[in-house]
Amino acid sequence: MALPRLFSIAFFVLGVACTPAAIEPVSADDHVSVGPVLATINKFRSANGLSTLTIDKRLMQAADRHARSMAKDDFFSHVGANGSRIGQRVSDAGYPWRLVAENIAAGMADGIEAVGVWIDSPGHRKNMLTDGHKHAGIGYARISPDPGKVVYKQYWVLVLGAPLKNW
Repeated sequence: MALPRLFSIAFFVLGVACTPAAIEPVSADDHVSVGPVLATINKFRSANGLSTLTIDKRLMQAADRHARSMAKDDFFSHVGANGSRIGQRVSDAGYPWRLVAENIAAGMADGIEAVGVWIDSPGHRKNMLTDGHKHAGIGYARISPDPGKVVYKQYWVLVLGAPLKNW
């Protein structure tokens, strides 16, 4: 029996700086091409009269770390295993932000499918259609082989951001 797809409504938060936690890599083949995922998001934004996003390596790092952490520790939440929130994770990655948001998804092997679920979710949709966002980071982690204990094998994280004006 297939597990139901699960997603969480994303939210905007104000970050507070914290010491970054060391995140061990997941024992998995956890890298995929994010190009098609970003292209799908940008097509959606363009169809709604918005500018396209560009990848920022710091947002990629924040997204990747959170995806790996959720996979490694078998949880699904905007709050990290270490208690961190999106603003903290983005700041820890060195991105000086004025606007930040996060979408997460679990149980989907395909990033385009994750974007489709986000488009159908009011909170995720709002994040992707926020006019102020300029950059994106996309993280993916997959547990392989399945140790038989995990609920989801795949985790997707989309981090959207706008830098401080003077940066």
